[in-house]
Formats: sequence, C-alpha cells, structure tokens
Amino acid sequence: MVSLELVVFLFCAILTVIGIGTLPFLFIIGYLKNREGPRLHDAASVTVIVPCKDHHPQLRENLQAICRQDYPSFQVLFILDSSSDSAYPDVAAVIQGVAHARCLFARTVPNTSGKISALLTGLDSGRACEVLVFADSDIRPSVSWLRDLVAPLDEAKVGASTGYRWFMATSLKSAFISTWSLSTVSASFYSFANFAWGGSMAMRTELFDKLGIAKEWRTGLSDDLILTKAVKAAGYRIRFVPQSMVESPVDENLRSFIRWGSQQITWMRWYSPLAWAGYYFGVLFVTAVLVMDAVLFVQGDMAEEDYDRRRE
Repeated sequence: MVSLELVVFLFCAILTVIGIGTLPFLFIIGYLKNREGPRLHDAASVTVIVPCKDHHPQLRENLQAICRQDYPSFQVLFILDSSSDSAYPDVAAVIQGVAHARCLFARTVPNTSGKISALLTGLDSGRACEVLVFADSDIRPSVSWLRDLVAPLDEAKVGASTGYRWFMATSLKSAFISTWSLSTVSASFYSFANFAWGGSMAMRTELFDKLGIAKEWRTGLSDDLILTKAVKAAGYRIRFVPQSMVESPVDENLRSFIRWGSQQITWMRWYSPLAWAGYYFGVLFVTAVLVMDAVLFVQGDMAEEDYDRRRE
C-alpha cells in the first residue's frame, strides 16, 4: 500500500518541478519575442530626468554610469530638493566637466509626492527633446542602457518602453528577496500584465504631452503607474526591454522591504488592476514553489531517518 508520506512527497516534487520550470520558460519565450525590433534612430534627442535624494554609498558611481551612455544626443537632469541634501556633493562632483549634465532644485508641487515634484521640475527644463526618459538614482545602468531603452519607441503602437531592476544578492537574506523579482520580470514581457517601471522608463515627448500625463501627475502619487494607466487606456502597448534591466541594491531589512512592497502593491491595485492581478498570482506562485521546496526538504529528511531506523 502506498504511504501518505510518499503521495505527499511525489505531489510536492511534481509541483516543484513545474514551478521551477514555468517562470524561466515564460522568461525565455518573452525574451526571444522581444529581442529584436525597430530601433529608434540615434538622432532622436533624449532628456533623462533623475530625482536624487539622500546620499548612499553607490550614488556617485550610479550617476556617473547614467552620464556615460553610448548615445549621441542626450542630456541628464539631476533633480534635488535643495543644496542641503546629502546627495548634492555627489551630484556636483559628477556633473563637473560634463557638458550634457545639470543639477536643478525641485519646486514644491502640492497634492503630489516629492518624486513627482522633482519629475515635473525636470520637465519644465527638459521638454525640448524627442524622447523623455525617467530614471532612479539607485540604478547602475550599462553603457547601452539608454540606446536599448528608447529603441522600441519607433514602433507606432508602443507608447512607452521600460526596463526593470534586478536585485543583486550578496547574502542568503538578499537572495531570498531577489527571488520575488522573478515573477515580475517574467510577466513584464506580456503586455496584458506589464507596467512601466519608474526607475527606468521612456516615452516620446509628443505622446507624453498628448496624453496629459504631467497633468495627471499633479494629483497623483505613483509616477509609473499613472503613466502605465494613461498609455494603456489610449490603446498603446508598453514594451519591456530586457537589455535595459539594471543592477539595483537590495534592502536587507525585511520589515522595511515588506512595508515598501505593500505600498507598491496597493498603488498597483488602484492604478493598474490587471498588472496587480498578474503580480499577485505570480508572487503566490513563487511562494508556493518555495513552500514545496521546504516540504520536500523536510520529507526527504524524514524519509532518510525512517530508512536508517529500518536498517537498524
């Protein structure tokens, strides 16, 4: 007679194999479908707007990487609250001698977030371009990041392009946190569930103005989800660009990470229900796989102990 333990073990093993294979499969299929496409001509002028707040150890290197792009016609606007911000010395050092980079101080915009206030300040000075790019200061992009990110905008039905962060694991705890991004990355290839990520997103200036996104920002809290909602409501697609994924540090404080994640998920549910549903079930799926792995580990250990007892 087949024991209950064996049935549970086989059931968990099957789910684990399916789970381990599904997300990489979705990632590979999505990558192959999106690896090639029309490329925006390099003559298109670009403004990169980067809100900066507070010093962190990698800040200067991150900002330098944003400035050192293999792209012929772009400017970078770093936006701070004031010169008393602890990030200012790093920004000042980075822009020194860099003709295409400037530092601006944000004007306060009521009824919205500090980040959106900074973005709106950047728009006031950087709108005279063909493409707008919005980026976070905690990313470390490659030299081809900008070229790859703006490339899909040459497609008529692509309203925005986006990269995403890849948490760089340096410990067991950060590796655990990093696994949560896999479901988001895999879903990002599919337009019905993806969204523009504010840390690395691009849009044609003409379409940005046509959809009135700056106006929507003035009364909202989430820059990327407001942009996502406007782009999709107008019938455009958001193209995920895996080549523009960027290295991002992991906050190893689980409590603050969960608090930040809960806030992001709440905003996503409000502004983009389909993306929220995709992310929610993706996280549940990853969680189920991790639980199955734990059950398999326990079952295997128990089976080994039982085998040793029987031999005795």
